[in-house]
Amino acid sequence: MARYAYLPFNTSYEEYLSNVEIDEYEDRKVLKVDSTTITDEEYLLIKKVFKDNLYCFSCDSKMKFVKPNNRHQHFAHISRKNCFEAESLAHASVKKHLYDKFKERGYKVEVERSFSARGKRVRTDIAVKEKNDILAIEVQASPSINLSTIAERTNVYADLNIPTAWVIVLDSFFGEGNFTSTKIEVLVKHEDGTSSYKERLLPYSTPTPFIVRGDIPKSFLFLLDTYKYVISVNHDGHFFVIRRANLIDFSLEIYRIEQEKVVEVLLATDIKILNYRSENKVNKKLDYEFQPREYDHFEEREYEGEILLGIDFKKAFEEEQEQLKNEDPLDILQIIEETKKRELQKAKKNLIMDSLDDQIVQLKEIYNKTQEIYDSLRIQLEKQQEKIESKNKVGKIKRTEELEETLQRDFNTEKLVKKLLLAEVERHFKGRSLAQLTPFASQDIPYIERPLYDYIVDKLKGFILHKNNTELDINYDDVPNIEAVEIDLLLKKVILEKKSSHQEEKSRLLKKGCNESVERQSLSNKSSQEQLYEDKQKDTLCKEIDRMQKETGLNIVEDIEKLRKNKLNDIKKTHHSVSTHYQKMVQFSLF
Repeated sequence: MARYAYLPFNTSYEEYLSNVEIDEYEDRKVLKVDSTTITDEEYLLIKKVFKDNLYCFSCDSKMKFVKPNNRHQHFAHISRKNCFEAESLAHASVKKHLYDKFKERGYKVEVERSFSARGKRVRTDIAVKEKNDILAIEVQASPSINLSTIAERTNVYADLNIPTAWVIVLDSFFGEGNFTSTKIEVLVKHEDGTSSYKERLLPYSTPTPFIVRGDIPKSFLFLLDTYKYVISVNHDGHFFVIRRANLIDFSLEIYRIEQEKVVEVLLATDIKILNYRSENKVNKKLDYEFQPREYDHFEEREYEGEILLGIDFKKAFEEEQEQLKNEDPLDILQIIEETKKRELQKAKKNLIMDSLDDQIVQLKEIYNKTQEIYDSLRIQLEKQQEKIESKNKVGKIKRTEELEETLQRDFNTEKLVKKLLLAEVERHFKGRSLAQLTPFASQDIPYIERPLYDYIVDKLKGFILHKNNTELDINYDDVPNIEAVEIDLLLKKVILEKKSSHQEEKSRLLKKGCNESVERQSLSNKSSQEQLYEDKQKDTLCKEIDRMQKETGLNIVEDIEKLRKNKLNDIKKTHHSVSTHYQKMVQFSLF
């Protein structure tokens, strides 16, 4: 069931049909007819005069006007045809619901508004405005939409700095029964002890796997790859977000969206510019000026009865409120933000991997060039040996010996200079800290970055010029090349030596700390033993004082326990005093 059809443009048609609008179809001027606004008089006129002139906006095939007794009037194809692009009542219901949602939030909303950019003109389902356009919404019920159409519409809006939110109608897009239901079956136990499975809506508190039977439409994959998630609605009026469950395989998961969060979710859409290119189509310049509709297209009377035949969002909202009494919904905006960040991290990782692949290719090229140089040198050496052998054969032994001596001398000189250069590089490296050297060392392949290599070579050239004026007698152009591989290996050697030195110093300090700890423990043990011995002496002296006082009736020390807490020397003095009195008392008792 389609809501719209078009008539070929004719000025006389406007006189008979009061509610037609000037529109365009494939760069042609046409008259757009809305089935929901046709009166009884216009119905008779269409039946008699215009019945062969009505065409579909999508497939351009002939249509007829249908006015059933107990259903909403609409257009239908004369010959049954798989045409999904014509606006169905479900499609219109979604548009109407989103229109109302944004209106309730105080936004200015327009439908079927035309935008132009890149030499293209597109018409959006819903345009949302504040001071400027902030969102274009495209409701899509058919999976057969061309990828070029998605890219073209999205790019036109993007050129005008407007994000495009695509909303797919699940049941129409995938076909009923071709995807895991947006409901689940749960086992319910009854009071009589029996149990049965009952169908319930998907939960708000957790995601659910989303599985499509058969091939997934390319248009869905295109939207998923572009936005990293897809906003959808089913014929029961419930909204969802579908995304990849992980970044390893292509498993999908589906989340519920509260109807009160639908506006925020749509406004969270980012601006996207798509690189998809289709066959170039030449746009013909229209012979009239298309006027954008700047009025509120929807009115309550236009959709009276249609919502019942389309999607009942009021019932869906009531079901949602009942379900939320027993559930804590997930923060769907946070999930969307996490999805964007997750995909961004994946893109960065892929960029790093591509960079590593490029470096490997460069290393292979360097290796191949090096191998070519070695092969060239080997061939030259073989030729040189052949020349030497040839000269030997003709009796020019002396000249050959002189040549060999020259080659050997040049070789020794080059070896000496190269050794000197490498020693200078090593001296510079050893003068730097481990923290300064480590960032320049490669991880797996002995190859340093070009800027560091060029810097070192320039430093060495200055060093050679200085040495040449003092110690060496060589030509500047004859200085042997120092390969990046040799510098990197030397850098790693110095780093290893510094790390080993640091480790030895750390071990030495650790060992020294352990020895100091043992000494402190030994002193502590010695102090404890001395204290025990002192306490034993105190106890012995106090017992003797107590015994002597009891035997003689002396009362010099009234509290023995209090005396124990005094210092040992004080106790010894007290013991001496008591002992002196005790001995006198014993002597008196003998006489």
